[in-house]
Amino acid sequence: MATQKMNIGPVPYDEACAQLGSTPDFAEVARAECHAYRAALIAHYGCPPEGAELRIIGSPHDFGTYYEIYVVYDAEIGTALDYALIVEQGLARWEDAGFPAPFTYGARASTVERHFESLTQLVAAVIASLDAAGAEKAEARERLAQTWPDAAAIAASPANTTH
Repeated sequence: MATQKMNIGPVPYDEACAQLGSTPDFAEVARAECHAYRAALIAHYGCPPEGAELRIIGSPHDFGTYYEIYVVYDAEIGTALDYALIVEQGLARWEDAGFPAPFTYGARASTVERHFESLTQLVAAVIASLDAAGAEKAEARERLAQTWPDAAAIAASPANTTH
């Protein structure tokens, strides 16, 4: 087994993100962003095949620990390597995967406005919006529904107001 890893980043590369040392509740916000970005990557590129995983990894820094998504893969498994090479491209914007930004930041990322209470709520809203987008987004919707069945159930619920 030849395990490798490649850094994809904490959020899409053209988006604002939590800043270590500036953002209140940095660890919580940064991990929530990473979970949302992982979901967006799955919606866009598909679920990791056997031998590959999208993992949130913390790295120490002088001011604390920061978090980013890595694709961890077995380089001896062709499908895992192929997935790693494609997903390494990441996303430029949240909307590339049909996602809204989970947070809005003030000046120098010092203030934060949270748009969703949980990852499940965010994914449910995305599934509902992808349902409304029709056939062209069906594959991304199905990827999310398979990975987050609780979110799919919320999106399908008659009480859901995200439609």
